[in-house]
Amino acid sequence: MSAFFIISVKIGNSADRSRYDDYIQRVKPIVEKFGGAYLVRSEKISALSAAWRPDRVIIIEFASKQRIDDWLSSEEYRAIEGLRLSSVQADAVIVESDPAGRDPPLRRACSSRLLTAAVFRIIRTNVKTGPPSRRGRFLSNHT
Repeated sequence: MSAFFIISVKIGNSADRSRYDDYIQRVKPIVEKFGGAYLVRSEKISALSAAWRPDRVIIIEFASKQRIDDWLSSEEYRAIEGLRLSSVQADAVIVESDPAGRDPPLRRACSSRLLTAAVFRIIRTNVKTGPPSRRGRFLSNHT
């Protein structure tokens, strides 16, 4: 069952950008080592709402949620996590596909544009309605 790691990023000033660019270069091979495949990794974003305007959106597909957990808890990732934490504000969710197979595979079901719009709605809803204690813990520990 596939799991998708979806991240919305706000980038601060140019000093933050430099640290974040270093993180971007270093995280990709670690993601790939754990079987992650980037579906979207872009700063070309058309905001649908004035309330939510990320500077960058990333969608990564993994074989399972366990692979995401393995990646996030790996020594390699922990060694660079501080670059992200000190440079950007990131909101993230993990979305698992339906184990009963009722959900069509995302790549066949949606065009990239429709997928991105659907993901934005999911993130916006989760960020606004999730319990504050879970939101804060997740956002500070992942992405």
